Amino acid sequence: MHPGKIKKGDLLNVAMTLAEQQGYSHIKRDEIAKLAGVAMGSVNLHLGTMHKIRKSVVRRAIKTENLIIIAQALVARDPLVDDMDVDLRLRALNSI
Repeated sequence: MHPGKIKKGDLLNVAMTLAEQQGYSHIKRDEIAKLAGVAMGSVNLHLGTMHKIRKSVVRRAIKTENLIIIAQALVARDPLVDDMDVDLRLRALNSI
């Protein structure tokens, strides 16, 4: 990615990829920056704290029905998945 043209969505996509590979609770800003080819300041600017990054990852996972990340959030008892559709919850749990 070209650092001058980096967007929040691009960095969130990288965070999603890392979450799928390593688990959303294990992603780190420096890994997002490295994989995106940008300075960590860009990650901080666009995505904020790790709490905000994880929250954004779980929200995107629910929106896109990313069962891998949703299952991770369910196992971690992330409050963002508490009000999630029951069918989606079951599909995510059955995927693990």
